[in-house]
Amino acid sequence: MIQFYSYGPYSNLISREQRIGNFTKIKFEPTNFLRFYDSFLYQYQEENTQVAPSLISNNDGLMVPSNNPYNPYGQDIPIFYSALDAGPRQRTITIDTTRNVVGVIIQLAEQLVCRCFVSVCGERLGSQRS
Repeated sequence: MIQFYSYGPYSNLISREQRIGNFTKIKFEPTNFLRFYDSFLYQYQEENTQVAPSLISNNDGLMVPSNNPYNPYGQDIPIFYSALDAGPRQRTITIDTTRNVVGVIIQLAEQLVCRCFVSVCGERLGSQRS
């Protein structure tokens, strides 16, 4: 049995998303041979997607048995159903990203430079279905 159903109204070609970000760079040079710097990045992203409602088919094992009084055909009939009343399946994905680099540059001599830095990165991913 071929089922004709348009999934187009529920499909997003471009998902709705919201992005908030910040990049801050700080330099501090107390003397000619000593420099401190900090670079901080933060980004928050939220994406809302949706897809068509789930289909219920005979692969799920749902059949109207032949001995059912409402089955006039006398043989098992597979059930094909799409839960359109429930609406599309929706998912919200959130991503938080932070990155911080702190360092110091020390010039010991004309050709001798010492650079030290620490980098801390983190990312958190969350997903919620509705």
